[in-house]
Amino acid sequence: MAGPAFFAGQMNIAKNADWIAGFQLTDGVNPIDLTGSDFRMFIRKNDDDNEATVTVQTPDDGIQLDDAHNGMFSIVITRAKLARLFPGNYVSDLIRYRPDGAAERLWDASPVAVVEGTTRAASDVITGASPFASKQ
Repeated sequence: MAGPAFFAGQMNIAKNADWIAGFQLTDGVNPIDLTGSDFRMFIRKNDDDNEATVTVQTPDDGIQLDDAHNGMFSIVITRAKLARLFPGNYVSDLIRYRPDGAAERLWDASPVAVVEGTTRAASDVITGASPFASKQ
């Protein structure tokens, strides 16, 4: 663990689906205005790794401000990015870069538990009839 964060909790990822989560940042009662903020999230195998395996960030790379004035943002990690991960545990956190230049560690998402997932996309099926074909 790299240090304290406002929130902490395990992140569970299945590689067979995009990881999509919406958040609202509040002071406990009122939303925090995120106007002018930037966000960055790295997923690494170990805290001391030089390079991140997966990166998402604002404005156009997996983190978007949905309603900045009301503290709402979302994170989308696509299957294409998740393909870089192998099953196992990783570390991650989410940093907010405020308009005044301060950096806040909002979320310690460690451990990040990655599994392959059970259901495969239709394009992953090698042989056999479609499971959705009608029976005659």
